[in-house]
Amino acid sequence: MGSVNKVIILGRLGADPELKYTQDQTPVSNFSVATSVSYKSKSGEKVDKTSWHRSVSYTHLTLPTNREV
Repeated sequence: MGSVNKVIILGRLGADPELKYTQDQTPVSNFSVATSVSYKSKSGEKVDKTSWHRSVSYTHLTLPTNREV
């Protein structure tokens, strides 16, 4: 039996979500979220690292996602 993984990404939205519809009028939203981490390197310098996460929501999750982000 397969498993389900849940991921929660907290960050900053890269741009407004892009809302499109499939041929059967199913809404699909694409958006990017940036997350950042700061730490000190071995030499004592501050290092900032940003990672980008592309996300897609569809069906009944799309329209609330588009309003909230």
